Amino acid sequence: MSKNSDFSSRIQSIRIALDGLKQVLRTEPNTSIHALFTLAVFSAALIFKLDRTEWALLILTVGFVWAAEVFNTAVEKLVDLASPEFHDTAKTVKDISAGAVLVSVLAAIGVGALLFGPPIIRWFAESALFNR
Repeated sequence: MSKNSDFSSRIQSIRIALDGLKQVLRTEPNTSIHALFTLAVFSAALIFKLDRTEWALLILTVGFVWAAEVFNTAVEKLVDLASPEFHDTAKTVKDISAGAVLVSVLAAIGVGALLFGPPIIRWFAESALFNR
């Protein structure tokens, strides 16, 4: 395989992956919630001037939640294909997959509390509300 065809193969793989992400963004209602929270969290990180390590944790955590949602969508689509009629096992598989998203969100809330809790408390302590 030539280097040129190897490179174009990699570009094609990226295009396919981006098509998959577009599909998730277009068809899954929860992605708008994830997008809103992603924007809010990154905005808060700018406001509270998180350091590089905190930004790295935040990016990894947000990526973890998005990846869980994308995997959940893939599992749901595959289950629907394999079992178009209702089946208890299909429901269980979908519930477990959704549970993985919940675990990732709960972990993200924990990371968010650790990253944003101290600056928020400091902000309240320094604000006029507590200095009367």
